[in-house]
Amino acid sequence: MSYRPKAFSKNYVRYLGDNYAQAHPDEDFAETFAYWLDPKTNWRQRQLSPKVQEKLKYMDALMKEVAKQPSRLNNAYRVSPIENLKITLHMHYQKQRRRSDHRHFKVLDQQMTETFGHTTSRQSVSLQKFVTKHQHELRNYLLKKDHGSRFEAQLAIKILKSRAKRLDIQASTTRLKSATPSLMLQGFRYLKETNQLKHYL
Repeated sequence: MSYRPKAFSKNYVRYLGDNYAQAHPDEDFAETFAYWLDPKTNWRQRQLSPKVQEKLKYMDALMKEVAKQPSRLNNAYRVSPIENLKITLHMHYQKQRRRSDHRHFKVLDQQMTETFGHTTSRQSVSLQKFVTKHQHELRNYLLKKDHGSRFEAQLAIKILKSRAKRLDIQASTTRLKSATPSLMLQGFRYLKETNQLKHYL
């Protein structure tokens, strides 16, 4: 069984990556709970969509309702004890990266080709070279428009530059100036929402 997530849907909490919440209503509940449970998310102060706010408020009310009830499980069973693990976190991420690169890069590549097309002319400029030249301005633009660190923004730009080079995307300077910032922002948000940046640390 498979599903096709809506990568930019605003109806789901985004916390665990890979559009986890969209796989099943149970996973939607689980990801909402994980986001609600993390004190660093500070969800009450964030500008979230009405649907996501509704889910988090429901979770908050539900947890307050069950907070004083005794636990039904009293055993000390541990799931996947760390001393039994045979691989490092780096090895795990490398494996995940190999499995997910193709799928996620396909989305990024599609965004680029739909934005600029494949046509070239003598006046065309390479998108990869344009981003390299203006990467500091683009990084500041990403930080201004979206939450994230300078390192995340720089890493996203590096990934997007490599895709632009691989696809040999070219366009006029006018077109690059008008469309590149929004393309970078869209790609940055996608890489964050799909939890891809951590694979490149």
